[in-house]
Amino acid sequence: MGYGVVTEGMDMQGVLMEKKRIALRKLLEAVEKEILRKPDRKTLDHLSLLAGFQDWESFQKALHGQNSADANYK
Repeated sequence: MGYGVVTEGMDMQGVLMEKKRIALRKLLEAVEKEILRKPDRKTLDHLSLLAGFQDWESFQKALHGQNSADANYK
């Protein structure tokens, strides 16, 4: 194994590492974009149901002091 073979292997390894770095950066950007995206109304309504409210609007009213979850159970 000569010096040329070793340096070619190192060059190829560097190229592969750069490709992996670029792919990882793209993946991270896509994940960050998805995390920062505002959920749609249907998702917010489902989350509100888990918190004991009928929909997102009633949850928001309770959150801002206009309603309570107890009103949903009367």
